[in-house]
Amino acid sequence: MESWEHRPVEIANLLNPAFCGELLYYSISSYRATSQKNFPFSLSFLVLPIVLHSSTRNSMPPQKGLHVWLQEKPEIKIEFAKRVKNMTPITQEAIIFLMQNHYLNVDNYGDLYLTRSLASRKIPQENQEIKECIKKSVYLGKKLASAGSDSVIFAMWGIKP
Repeated sequence: MESWEHRPVEIANLLNPAFCGELLYYSISSYRATSQKNFPFSLSFLVLPIVLHSSTRNSMPPQKGLHVWLQEKPEIKIEFAKRVKNMTPITQEAIIFLMQNHYLNVDNYGDLYLTRSLASRKIPQENQEIKECIKKSVYLGKKLASAGSDSVIFAMWGIKP
């Protein structure tokens, strides 16, 4: 991972740990609300490659489960493993950011849980993409909670943890 002063401005702005942490936060929160379970650590590495990839994000259907969606849109799995690998350091930074700021912790089983509420922020009306990323993070958390175990979810995406 490049140091902040060597990252292109666009990348540093889009993939900053606070924003990426916010997306993780919303997925973890909706997962917990749906399943009453803590969020499997391994699934955290799927959130950003799904939500930040515009064609994947835009293809997420509101009423279908994860398995049906992936069967109907197999093209979204193309290069997915590469995106996960490329986003791993960004996800790690986001997790560290959330933990350092006391929003996130790890239970005895290695699963993630939220430790305090995220203060809602006012998103500028003109920034539809940020709104959409947050909305899809919530949606993804719900879908992951009802899709089965983390190993089943990884198999659906055609990757290994």
